[in-house]
Amino acid sequence: MTHYLRRNGKTLVDVEATKTDISSVVCIPIYSELLLTEQGRQNEIIADFDRLQELRGEFHETPNQQETPDEFTKRVLQAIRYKYDLEYVTN
Repeated sequence: MTHYLRRNGKTLVDVEATKTDISSVVCIPIYSELLLTEQGRQNEIIADFDRLQELRGEFHETPNQQETPDEFTKRVLQAIRYKYDLEYVTN
């Protein structure tokens, strides 16, 4: 399944979760817009989106991982979604 975080209808994060793996992409132009408009939160945004870039590693390095890649991805993206008032879409 593909998971997306969007800002004003534009894809900010694209995460592909298969049965056994995860790959993620942060779209730099939309990410840059977010950084520029969220004054005072840049360090927090950088840390959160760096984490999104490393989802695959975090998933595989979690001891006793009980979630599927889809469940893990959904949980992480939902938290980021609410934090920055983004849209969460799957396909």
